[in-house]
Amino acid sequence: MEDEHEALVEGEGEAAGQVDEMAETVAELQRIVAERDAALVRLREEATARQRRLSELEDALDRKTAQLIHTQRLQVERREAAAEAAAEAATPLLAREGADDGAAAKPLGSLSRCSSDGSSGAGTGLAALAPAHRHSSDGSSGTGGTGGGTGTTPLARRSLAAVGPTGTPLELTEPQEGWGGISETSRRLEVELEAAQRQLQAASETAASAEDEVETMRAGLAAAHDAAAVQGEALRVEREKAAAAREAQQRERAVLVSLLECKVSRLLAHVSHDLEPPVDEARRQRASQEVQALRRLVAAAVVALQMPDG
Repeated sequence: MEDEHEALVEGEGEAAGQVDEMAETVAELQRIVAERDAALVRLREEATARQRRLSELEDALDRKTAQLIHTQRLQVERREAAAEAAAEAATPLLAREGADDGAAAKPLGSLSRCSSDGSSGAGTGLAALAPAHRHSSDGSSGTGGTGGGTGTTPLARRSLAAVGPTGTPLELTEPQEGWGGISETSRRLEVELEAAQRQLQAASETAASAEDEVETMRAGLAAAHDAAAVQGEALRVEREKAAAAREAQQRERAVLVSLLECKVSRLLAHVSHDLEPPVDEARRQRASQEVQALRRLVAAAVVALQMPDG
């Protein structure tokens, strides 16, 4: 009985130790999950900041693109205005040189077409004036002869060089002010936008990986909780068994003590009867035997009373 009780106590201690280990494992898993959750929150905040920066870069790129388009439109309008001014200034000069109406209409029409499409500069339209007016006022060929050349008179060439509205030479080259800075800013914004997109993609992948890891840790935590619940149930069963064994042991001890008390009382009665005078040798021997039996019963009673309650 004592061996069984010790085995029950030892089993209960082992079960309690296993439950403590499971509780420590669960606490460690909870701490790791909390750290992963915090890291996931930081990654989401970083991804949100990168998305905000990406939107700002896209807006800046849109503004620079609109500014570039507006600048190009202004330059096209400026070229058209310069071409029209050149045509208006060249028409009376050519008329004074004695050119006929048909010859004057041809270059002016070419100049209008060049200015209206917006792709050719004003210089191309003015260059078309030269081959159309090869005849001078006396009907002879120009400096280039019939074999080709500019064919314009010195007066026409000088007039075409100064047909600006303020008397300054007409700038027929394509204006470039502001284009270099706008293009450079656009390229820089595009590069920064691509870098921000790559960083956002990397942050999204890292956040997805962290979410998967957190889900795995949560699944492990749930499994640990289930295992702890199973261990707790096993510990409860062991404790119930130990309690039942203690109760049975207490009942057995109570019965044993009751039997011992009864036997001791009977032996004492017999000893008292045998020691009453007159005492002969047979009664003395029987009393001695009863005293020995009483000693054994007392020793058994002491052992029974010293048994632990469990």
